[in-house]
Amino acid sequence: MSKSPHSDIITEEAATRGARRLVWSAAIGTMLYSATAMPYTMLLDRYGASGTMQGVAGAIAQFALLAQLPGAFVAETLRSRKLFFLSQLLACRLLWFTPAIVVCLMPFSDARALNIILLAVAISHLLDQFPAAAWYSWLADLIPARARGKFWTNRQIAMSVTTLVGTLACGLLLDKLGAFFGERPAFATVFTIGVGLGVTGAVIHWFVPEPRQVRVPLTRDFLASARGRIVGPLSNPAFRRLALAMGAFTFAIAAPAPFVALFLRERYAASYAALALIPLAAALGMVLFGKIFSRMMDRVGARNAGAACMVLAPALTVLAWLFAGPGTWTLALPWLGAVELHRGVTLVIAGSFAGAGLFLSVGVAHMVRVADVVPERGKTVAMALQFTIISLFGTAGAFAGGRLVDVVKAAAPDGFPLTLPGGESFRHIHLLILIQALVIWCAALPLFLKKQIPKFPNP
Repeated sequence: MSKSPHSDIITEEAATRGARRLVWSAAIGTMLYSATAMPYTMLLDRYGASGTMQGVAGAIAQFALLAQLPGAFVAETLRSRKLFFLSQLLACRLLWFTPAIVVCLMPFSDARALNIILLAVAISHLLDQFPAAAWYSWLADLIPARARGKFWTNRQIAMSVTTLVGTLACGLLLDKLGAFFGERPAFATVFTIGVGLGVTGAVIHWFVPEPRQVRVPLTRDFLASARGRIVGPLSNPAFRRLALAMGAFTFAIAAPAPFVALFLRERYAASYAALALIPLAAALGMVLFGKIFSRMMDRVGARNAGAACMVLAPALTVLAWLFAGPGTWTLALPWLGAVELHRGVTLVIAGSFAGAGLFLSVGVAHMVRVADVVPERGKTVAMALQFTIISLFGTAGAFAGGRLVDVVKAAAPDGFPLTLPGGESFRHIHLLILIQALVIWCAALPLFLKKQIPKFPNP
């Protein structure tokens, strides 16, 4: 017998069904992020965003993670984490209508548009992150420990499959609609479709059961209690090491993130459809390697599996960019005839297929490990604290990447006098990719590999 989604008693059958709905919710909701990843970066570029401004846009998303900590304190006093989370998630996703409205009403030459979009997106990110710790805590209570690896892997695969469809569809829509109706209606259409599907994915959460949480009522000694719930997790070396490892990893990922697509479009005139193939290839890599990674975690543990991905992913990314360069390849394919592929774009897409799936797998390994280094009492705050620490690194990485791009472009607009094996001169994107690899190998990896000590006892 199963219980309703709103019952305090959750049977194993209901928990399994809820986990399945969460996977569906993630798959459908990911369409919003497909519409707001590469298209968002390109929209900011069309409105004249500099490298630093692109870095600020990336930093906003990372900085918003700081909202998780105060949100966690609020969530721990509530009876329902679900209502708290869902109400703000809906508001967060509806705010993504703003870029669609702005691009319809304001031309690309209007300097005010950039500020309006960034403000709306910043509020959206804050609303997204404020209840996020409640969501992590809810899932940690709902999903049994023995099923967490499988759940997070299946969820990531489902999101990757949706990304396969969503990113290609968004790229084609921007190209085709842009050719017929202009870029502004094309951007508006992509964002509107993404928001509609994002809201649908959010609503599915209502039908996921919520276990009763151990509430922390407001008392006179709230400040002392709050201090204890922050200091407590930080006293655990395993908690600190995992947070610092993923912080360094996130710094490395955030620094070059928005500039890959921008470089390929500026340098090689890549189409939107071609740029959409980069996250599409990454998603396909996750789909193909996700099950392998899940079995790998079962055999050697999340620590060793995640560390292996930290070694391989940067190496594959560096190789792809070393050999990416000008020129084209012509392939004779059945039924299609001669197909011309740009060498630089093709190698970056290939690198994304092999490397990005491994980068995503590190995130899956982290989600499995973090549940083992937080206490049962105060779990929501402890998980928020973990992601707050990580967000500080991510914010610094995104901003540093943007500043570095502007500085390098000003100092060497045509690149440095160093020719790479692919025939391309050494430019800002290559420096960012090299820094990414060094930070992961020299900082994130050693911390991630540290042996995890048993979780501290609950008070």
